[in-house]
Amino acid sequence: MHNRVVVGLPLSAALFAGSTAPANAAVASIPLASIEIENVYTHTCLDGFEWFSGLGNAVTLDECVGGYKPEYWEIVPHNGYYDIVPTAGGACLDGVEGTYGVTLKPCIAGDAHQQWSAIRVNGITINEYQDQANGLCLDGTVDYGVRVIPCSPVNLDDLHQWWGQA
Repeated sequence: MHNRVVVGLPLSAALFAGSTAPANAAVASIPLASIEIENVYTHTCLDGFEWFSGLGNAVTLDECVGGYKPEYWEIVPHNGYYDIVPTAGGACLDGVEGTYGVTLKPCIAGDAHQQWSAIRVNGITINEYQDQANGLCLDGTVDYGVRVIPCSPVNLDDLHQWWGQA
């Protein structure tokens, strides 16, 4: 059974260094910086290429390659929640229910679709991101892309909803 706790640390400080972290792993103190956000199940990273290139606002999953600017994000504390912002700037991760519903949109103060909580799973440094507008969790699959769907029950491992630092 997993204990889920909303993390009060900056999200970047609560990201894990790999999917093999032991259950008693301590949270590493990682400074707020640009990071790649990797899906534990697909081993792919959030990618904002369309926004970065001026082609649209889709957020996709792509191979984590390191040094590829559209894959780098900043986790920014904001009014008790976190904004997930591409390093290229100018937008916030926005979670709307539905397949491919997660996009990048200009940041709007107070927009609950752009406010995320970090939920630590089982005391280890694997996180789920929960959208404050609808209570849904960020999910990533090859078939459905990046979306928000109901958070998995606490007794069910859903690696599609677990995210860490590549």
